[in-house]
Amino acid sequence: MTLLKQQLRNFVNKDILVVQVDGNAFKGRLLAYDESHLLMDNIIQTSTTQRTWFTVTVAVPKDPSGGAIGGTLVGDTNSKLLKLSTAILSIDQITRVWLWTPEVLSEGSDFALD
Repeated sequence: MTLLKQQLRNFVNKDILVVQVDGNAFKGRLLAYDESHLLMDNIIQTSTTQRTWFTVTVAVPKDPSGGAIGGTLVGDTNSKLLKLSTAILSIDQITRVWLWTPEVLSEGSDFALD
């Protein structure tokens, strides 16, 4: 078992930040993992070149057959957006993982925000 997989057991049911080899970053709650994949929910996404987090959405027909599995339908036009909230990520594509513990920095701290 790799070091990453050993540490993931401590992160189950906690918010984590995952960065992939392609520069995409995902923040969400780790639900489960196995030898090759992570299952996360409450996902938001960004990239290493952006500073803004966004919810991943896809357009769906106004009256989709079936339910909104893995997301929430929003909108009232001829089409709706499905806000995706659950993701399965490949462990082979992950370069970094952090436990998400946001901290408000006080003025005058050593860390500079642009």
